[in-house]
Amino acid sequence: MSQREKQIDFSFPYFESELRILVRAADNEISDIGDLDKKVVATKQATTSAKFVKNIQTEQVSLFRTIDEAYRALQQGQVDAVIFDSPSILNYINTDGKDIAKIVGRSHQSQYYGIALQQGSDLREKVSIEILKIMEEGYYDIFFRKWFGYVPQ
Repeated sequence: MSQREKQIDFSFPYFESELRILVRAADNEISDIGDLDKKVVATKQATTSAKFVKNIQTEQVSLFRTIDEAYRALQQGQVDAVIFDSPSILNYINTDGKDIAKIVGRSHQSQYYGIALQQGSDLREKVSIEILKIMEEGYYDIFFRKWFGYVPQ
């Protein structure tokens, strides 16, 4: 994270996410991160989740070019779990992964989303102010409910 801050400026964060663990719906062996020590865990390469997964105890880490490839590997039994950003995982279990996969355990490594801008950009403050206006005027909650089905706390 700190390396990205040296190269890119970010706006005010508009979204807080976390990493979640996804397993097949029928899996009763994995209930939290401690159960992954003898399991194959997948995620998307070159992401914060890839860095996180490399630092936990697993039998093996499988890195995929896209998160959809990791989801397919889970469906096909090639991996035991997927760790990735909660919005993506929530979308998956409510669409293609419905009745196929489930979330287990608690969330890990809170992360904030912001708009990436060129280092030293004059737009950083302007973009941040607009994000704050959208939040203050209630539009953020409307957009969030439309796309995610709930309003964040």
